[in-house]
Amino acid sequence: MLVTLVNVLTLATLWIAFLLLVGLFGLNAGMETRIWFWYAGLGLFSAVLCVIFSRRMAKWNMGVRVLTPTTAINDKEKWLLTTVHALASAAGLKQPPEVGIYESFEVNAFATGPSKAKALVAVSQGLLDHMSTENAGAILAHEVAHISNGDMVTMTWLQGGLNTMVLAPACVIARLVSSSANPHTRGAVYFLTFMCLQIFLSLFASLLVFYVSRQREFRADLDAAKILGTPRMRAGLESLSSVYGDVDDSSQALSTLRISGHSAQAFAALFVTHPPLQDRLSRLSDTDQGPASPADL
Repeated sequence: MLVTLVNVLTLATLWIAFLLLVGLFGLNAGMETRIWFWYAGLGLFSAVLCVIFSRRMAKWNMGVRVLTPTTAINDKEKWLLTTVHALASAAGLKQPPEVGIYESFEVNAFATGPSKAKALVAVSQGLLDHMSTENAGAILAHEVAHISNGDMVTMTWLQGGLNTMVLAPACVIARLVSSSANPHTRGAVYFLTFMCLQIFLSLFASLLVFYVSRQREFRADLDAAKILGTPRMRAGLESLSSVYGDVDDSSQALSTLRISGHSAQAFAALFVTHPPLQDRLSRLSDTDQGPASPADL
């Protein structure tokens, strides 16, 4: 609700500012208002759809096979189902998330869903094949923390709101610029200005999305440590170091909710969804929280 309120208030503030510009340039205020509300409605509506169908889209996009007590075919799959449910209970979730597996060589996991009560935790086959249950439990705790914190909805709303804040200003500014152009070239000037502004503004919008995503990763690590204890969470993250670069890029849309991603340095680090493992370990080193993990976790 807070993210929704921020989106609406930000759009309203920008709309008032652009109406002032429209008045200064003598454009049709009614036309600009209709354009603004069209893009605002489109952006927010698309965000709502993404939230509602996020779990279904993830299953289809990643080929997730959902596990149940009757469909878990081996001990690893039964352990996965039991552990996620136990972690969800420890995190205070009233409804355990769905649990699934997708075929991929990467050692990775993600969480998604429209709400805490309708969430999904999915892991790659590579995680089950190459990680010990002790370390895999830490990875699962991180994903359950994403659900507990509402990160899936927050990131989707943020992206939808920023998309609106890119399209609507780009449209209005392009109309302002093209209004003084020759009537024969006005359409071309509008199109080129609109496209260039989309690229330029999207660059800055993505910086905010990536920054928030990195902060949510730190938070999920800390909250997982409250459940399992800091030593076990550190061990789980350290176990990722040997596979941190092995990322399956076939579904970039889900990258913000995975346990890991590509490493980056210097300026490029601003454009990644996950902070470097060393930074995450350093954050954990600054705290010593959580009990020793229960035997069933």
